[in-house]
Amino acid sequence: KQWYQRRVAITAGGTNLKSFFMLRCAHAHLSPEASADQLQSVLDFPLEGATLEGAEYVLDHLNNGLLDPTPEDIASFSISCRAIFTLATAFRPPQTEETVPR
Repeated sequence: KQWYQRRVAITAGGTNLKSFFMLRCAHAHLSPEASADQLQSVLDFPLEGATLEGAEYVLDHLNNGLLDPTPEDIASFSISCRAIFTLATAFRPPQTEETVPR
């Protein structure tokens, strides 16, 4: 019964981003042709109520290629997270010579 309640919370808009992401990765592993759909569901996940730990976990795994994201997918996720976690350095764009303060 606990497992069922947990699954309902995750799939019905629960706020546990990390668990939702892991579930999407498991689905993509079992059905590789559905990887793009699983990625899109992660990118569409409502971040309100998500934890910083969960968002960093997902970003790290997207950067490592899980769910085959494009650089634009990763940038989009980072921008969405930066709006929620404004002080977190993980979601800041990389600094280049032109953007480094002197």
